Amino acid sequence: MLAGFQHCWENRLSDSSPLTDPGTSAGTKPRPTPLILLGRAEFRRVWLVGLLTGFIRWMDVLAVSVYVLQITGSPFFVALTLFVRIIPLLLFGAAVGAVAELVDRKKLLVFGMVFLACVYGGLTWIAITSRVEVWQLGIIVFFSGVFWTL
Repeated sequence: MLAGFQHCWENRLSDSSPLTDPGTSAGTKPRPTPLILLGRAEFRRVWLVGLLTGFIRWMDVLAVSVYVLQITGSPFFVALTLFVRIIPLLLFGAAVGAVAELVDRKKLLVFGMVFLACVYGGLTWIAITSRVEVWQLGIIVFFSGVFWTL
């Protein structure tokens, strides 16, 4: 089985492969070089979106945690908000995985980003019109968790 996988991998590495070193001669085996991917605009865009999405996620977790700690003074409520963020993964994780196999993933990601923008827009509206309460943050964090489940 391993030999079959190796044979398949060697057949995939041809001179036209985006993962091979273009400087290899015809008589030598092409050498995979992942850094060649940085030369592709599509890869750089996907990498940048992933970087920004990860940054948004962890800044969201940090900001909510610091705010909850400031208004309650309780580490328990901080942990509770983090748990509320994970609840959608526990409840919907398997179903979302099945749905992701059936629909276009690009559309699912765009829908998720629009959904998350609406969630954060709601949080912004609440913050501008009144003081944000812990229960309101709990709802926002739950819906944010729904996005991260996607």
